[in-house]
Amino acid sequence: ITNTTDLTAQVGYGQDTIDWYHLQPATDGTIIIDISNLHPNGQRSSGIGKITIYNATLDPLTQLANNVLKANENVADSIAVIGGSSYYLVFNTVIAQAAPYQTKLIFIPDIGEPNNDLAQAYPLDLNIEIKASIGFNADAQDWYALKMPATGLFDFTLTNAQLTGVNNNSLDDIILYNTNLSPLTSILSNTLEPGINSTSSFIPVYEDETYFININALQTLKNGLFAAPYTFRTSLETITVTDIGE
Repeated sequence: ITNTTDLTAQVGYGQDTIDWYHLQPATDGTIIIDISNLHPNGQRSSGIGKITIYNATLDPLTQLANNVLKANENVADSIAVIGGSSYYLVFNTVIAQAAPYQTKLIFIPDIGEPNNDLAQAYPLDLNIEIKASIGFNADAQDWYALKMPATGLFDFTLTNAQLTGVNNNSLDDIILYNTNLSPLTSILSNTLEPGINSTSSFIPVYEDETYFININALQTLKNGLFAAPYTFRTSLETITVTDIGE
């Protein structure tokens, strides 16, 4: 399977009792997987068995379907992956049952500073969409730095790219700081549900000054660190300042 895949196959017919797929991402990132049983509702003997993702040593990483994925049902999940490593997506059958299925896979590479460190904030350009992930492998914060090319009004938009239905998929507040690390504006976590984008308020910024954007993974005592891929874009409406005083 390649980085972005939409394939249709079937399992359980004849001697086809297990389907194996090999995944090998080129870089670190997040794999989002969405699987549908294509049989219509009411179809008899139409289930798919356990669907599991394994690492290179066949240790199970996540199980998308624990027992039976029934006709017209859908499951989705995401996992953090390491570039160059092998992963396997495995479909099992249920005795005397068979089904066609669709697998959609999206790979989002993880960019930016690697260790929650403001000193290594990833440099941004205006109007360029960033795709990254947070919350996987103890990655609790992503820091970005932007040196303003002009004076103007600045805003940023963030989309939680996680699939609806995946557990523990929330983001925490997204905060814009000035050079002195004073907070200027934020996007609150309650507006960052999966699949939703949210835009900050406009903030006046000044040419040649550096600003920092801090993206945070949500953490709870019960569930620990939540994880989600996201897309991120900045924009600047420039302003020409004219001195008209005496």
